[in-house]
Amino acid sequence: MFSFFIYSTIVIVAGFVGIAWEKKNMLFLLLYLEIVYMGHMFAFIYIGEYHNDASAGIFFLIVIVTTAAEMVVGLTLSVLYFRTGYAINIDNLCTLYG
Repeated sequence: MFSFFIYSTIVIVAGFVGIAWEKKNMLFLLLYLEIVYMGHMFAFIYIGEYHNDASAGIFFLIVIVTTAAEMVVGLTLSVLYFRTGYAINIDNLCTLYG
């Protein structure tokens, strides 16, 4: 059981290191944020499996659907921003006016 938490901790730390490392490209920033979510979800699944509780799996599905919706919105904004002729750079996002 302890090895599962080490695995999820490694995934979470890898996601945070990626977020700290990648400060320019928004697509990679969203990807690393997804990795952090997956690390947390691995921990929830392991805890639910340890306690023989199926609600952890249901919570996992709800969070995955929410995260997928967040990624769709982020990627849509990135593509719309890229079509205006700019690179997908976080420093240039201050030029987005509604």
